[in-house]
Amino acid sequence: MKKRIAESTAACLVAHAVRRIAAAWLASFSLLIGLFVAGPALAQQQQPVKVISRTLVANSAYRECMAVSDQQTLRYWYRGDALLDFKLQSAAEAISTLKTERQALGSGSFSPKASGDYCMVWTNTSRKALLFRVEFARLPR
Repeated sequence: MKKRIAESTAACLVAHAVRRIAAAWLASFSLLIGLFVAGPALAQQQQPVKVISRTLVANSAYRECMAVSDQQTLRYWYRGDALLDFKLQSAAEAISTLKTERQALGSGSFSPKASGDYCMVWTNTSRKALLFRVEFARLPR
């Protein structure tokens, strides 16, 4: 009799554990399906980071222009293997919003007061070519 009670208790514990494992597996599977279905919608809400690597020959510049709305912030980071100049300006006007000179490393953010096209310009003023890399993203405020 005691042996039967012990066996039935053990069977109940095993059945309970199996049910808990099945419920956890089902919850995980449902989460994965939800992420698979919602993934494209989430990706559309967040702007991807754009990465550019370029070689600038002596006395040359690279310009990257984009539309930035007044509801966005432009985040950027750059690094060169030599000193370079950087400026951020409105594409419509030649007035620089932000300007730094002779830096090999820089980062920052820009939140325009008005929507428009803005350009980031990197200039190599040295006599040698340099390699630089920039990463930037337009993020919602």
